[in-house]
Amino acid sequence: MSRQSDTSQIRAQTARETLEIIDKGGYYNDHKEWVGLGSSIDHCVKNTRLYSPEDFSKIKDYASQKLASRKSASNASEISQLKDRVLEIALESTLAAANRLLQLGYHPVCLNFASAKNPGGGFLKGSGAQEESLSRASALYASISRQKEYYRQNKQYSSALYTDHMIYSPQVPVFRDDQDRLLKKPYQVAFITAPAVNAGVVRSKEPDNIHLIEETMVERIQKIICLAVYHGHSAIVLGAFGCGVFKNDPEKVAEYFHRCLFDVDEVGELGYLFDKIVFAILARSKNSPYTTFKRSLIADQAY
Repeated sequence: MSRQSDTSQIRAQTARETLEIIDKGGYYNDHKEWVGLGSSIDHCVKNTRLYSPEDFSKIKDYASQKLASRKSASNASEISQLKDRVLEIALESTLAAANRLLQLGYHPVCLNFASAKNPGGGFLKGSGAQEESLSRASALYASISRQKEYYRQNKQYSSALYTDHMIYSPQVPVFRDDQDRLLKKPYQVAFITAPAVNAGVVRSKEPDNIHLIEETMVERIQKIICLAVYHGHSAIVLGAFGCGVFKNDPEKVAEYFHRCLFDVDEVGELGYLFDKIVFAILARSKNSPYTTFKRSLIADQAY
C-alpha cells in the first residue's frame, strides 16, 4: 500500500471519529477531561443560514452603505494606507489563521472552498483539500450537511460555473489542530461556504461558458465579502479559492480578490470594511499560489 493511500485512510478514519464526536456532543481530551460540544453544535446548526442569489441585493446594498460611511469618516491618506495595515498573506492553514486572529481580539469569518454538490467534499473518503481539512477539524459538517437546498440547486444547475447559493455557519466549534489532534479546549469561528467555478470542467466541457468564468468568480467573491460584512465580521480569512482541483489560475484569482477588496471601481474597496484580511495559503514553492498571491497582492513585500 502506498504512503498516499495510508494517509488517505488515516484521514478517513479521523473523519469518522469527527462524526462520532458530533453525534455524541463532545470528546475526551488528552487529559481525560470531557469536552462538551452539544449545546454549541446545536446553536450553530440552529442559526446556520442559507442565502440564495436573490438575497444578495440587500446584502450588497448594506455593504455599500457601510463603505460609504467608512470613507466619509476617513481622510484620503487613511484610506490609501489601510491596505498595507489590514492585508496579510500568511503561510498557514485557514484554521491556524482564524485561531490567531481570535487570540488577537478579531471577529473572523473563514471562507470554506466548498464542493458544490457534496457536504464536506470528499472528507469521508480521506481527501485532503481545504474543505476536507475544515470538516475533519470542526463541526462544520453538522452545519452544512443540513442545508439540502444548497446542494440540490448546484446539482440541478447545468454548468460547472455553479450557483451563488452560500451557507453562513456561525460559531462553529473547532476541536482539532492542523495535525488532526484533539484540542484541550475548542474554539469557535464562523464560516461562509461557497463554491468556486470549476474552471477545469468549464474549459474542457463547456466552451460556450469559458468567457463567463471571470465575471462569475468576481461576482461570487464580491458576494462572499459582502456577506462577511453583513454579519459584522472585523476580519476575514481567504485563500487560493478554486486554485486546486478546480484549476483556476492563481494569478487571476488574486486579481479577482484585489478588484473586490481594493480597486476603485463599482466592485472594489470592500477591503476597507475589515480590520484584518488574511490570505492563508499552506504550500510554498517557486510556482505555488502563496508566491503568486504575495506577488500579486503585496507587490512591494519580499517573498
